Amino acid sequence: MKILPPGVSCAKEIIDGTQIYNFRHHKLGSLGRIVIQSLPGRNSNISYEVSGDSSDPMSAERLEILKPIHEKIMLEMRKQLPPGDPSLAQHAPPTPSSGEFVKSQGNPCDICGEFTSILIFANNGFRQSDVEDYARKMYPVYSQHDTPTWIIADPDEGNNDQNSSILAMQVRPERKPIILTTPKELNVILEKLDKAHCKK
Repeated sequence: MKILPPGVSCAKEIIDGTQIYNFRHHKLGSLGRIVIQSLPGRNSNISYEVSGDSSDPMSAERLEILKPIHEKIMLEMRKQLPPGDPSLAQHAPPTPSSGEFVKSQGNPCDICGEFTSILIFANNGFRQSDVEDYARKMYPVYSQHDTPTWIIADPDEGNNDQNSSILAMQVRPERKPIILTTPKELNVILEKLDKAHCKK
């Protein structure tokens, strides 16, 4: 049986005897993981954890891909057991926070001092999936406000080249598609937001 759908990859790790399968989508980034833990006797606990905050609308898309993978794995494992054997348990604990430091930049209004825009930088990445990863990680933060916010993936951050290529995705006040742009082009948008802020 084919377990993985197109565009999904899997990396396995073993921690203290627990098997962990981490799944990534080539566009959505991290989907989540499936954890297989041996329990006393012949039992095993198989859980799937969807990446991201449960209130993030994108979590539903990740779940839509991850859940069938989990169900296929459960089906294959049940085939190895006698009929009616209750050895497989299912449980879905919350995904722990990574504690990662994420760089962000707030641009204040020259008049009132409130932020007119916020930039969140994806560390060490320049793929659509990298941008989606940081949109997922930072959702609990930026979802609390309507300030225009972008996730930025800049492979040459710090070189001050205003014409270099960057990936940018606006996530507030509404989510928009990822675009390939330049710092110069993005700054034009940010400057317009700043000038219009206290003229509303």
